[in-house]
Amino acid sequence: MQSSPLDRTLAILATLAALTVAIMVVGILTTRGSQDVFQSARSVEAYGAYLQTPLVPFGLRLNLGLDNLFMIFYGAFFIVLAARLRPILDPYLLGTALASMMLTVILDCVENHHIMTMVHAIQNGLPLSPGDGEFQMVASQVKFHASYLAALLFSFGFLQFGRLGRTIAAVLWCYIPFGILISVTPVAAGQGADPGTDDLLHLCLHPVRRPVRFTGPKPRSEQPITSPEDPPMPITMVSIAGRSLLALLFILAGAAKIAGPKPFLDHMAAHHIPGLLLPLVIALELGAGLALLIGWQSSFAAAALALFCLATAFGFHLDLADKAERTLFFKDLAIAGGLMVIAASAWRG
Repeated sequence: MQSSPLDRTLAILATLAALTVAIMVVGILTTRGSQDVFQSARSVEAYGAYLQTPLVPFGLRLNLGLDNLFMIFYGAFFIVLAARLRPILDPYLLGTALASMMLTVILDCVENHHIMTMVHAIQNGLPLSPGDGEFQMVASQVKFHASYLAALLFSFGFLQFGRLGRTIAAVLWCYIPFGILISVTPVAAGQGADPGTDDLLHLCLHPVRRPVRFTGPKPRSEQPITSPEDPPMPITMVSIAGRSLLALLFILAGAAKIAGPKPFLDHMAAHHIPGLLLPLVIALELGAGLALLIGWQSSFAAAALALFCLATAFGFHLDLADKAERTLFFKDLAIAGGLMVIAASAWRG
């Protein structure tokens, strides 16, 4: 296949994957059902209490079903990407990258169906041992580490695609240490859980920053979930509003590129940036934009978008002699600065 058909295929697959993730996020927020709780070892009682929360069983099955669909899209995307990078990368390097990503897909599939097996066992009173949760945690961690190797190797191909390609490669490199850091962050482990607690949603959507013990019908943490150091409600609302306004900029930009990609492709060609990168730009704008909008992994989403803004400034608007380009250059720098503040605040908080 030629590059142009491959690029169109990549754009379609990236769009489908991004839309699937967006629907997954909406499902998690509306039902509180997420597989994240099952990606770390917990007691059988904790899993059972989580499944007693209203709408969680339905939301969990919806989440797993959409994730199965997402696996097909992102697996196909990287297969086509490997074909696109074939003239550029060493065949052994490219083969290892693709094999690592296919291992990620397989382990993702095993993880999802093992979670469904655990849910079936819990809901039907079948025996379930702590070893099931431990196996699930190992499978999840190995899956992510396989994806780190694939990201590193695929990044060498993006290095051949100008400034924006090098920026995407840098983002992929950042994904690796951040992911490893998350993998060694202590995870809450408990004996039971209150089906009505909001702590479980917190565990699904945010990193655990202090241990939580489930010792009875109601969970108790060694420190209260809220403290006098937490910001007052008006400040929180202003923070959410500001974060949402920044997020909408990228979400709408990604949607515009899906609706009419030709002007953007022409603009990229005029700056000698391959159109191959447009699907990744769309995925970044929609994925990180939605994550920033809902406050999920805000530090990583804001950092990725800040790097993207810097790449845009230096890749497209470096003609400072032109007044319009100069304005766009400093606008991108200003947006990147705001995103850096959000990333630093989210990481600190």
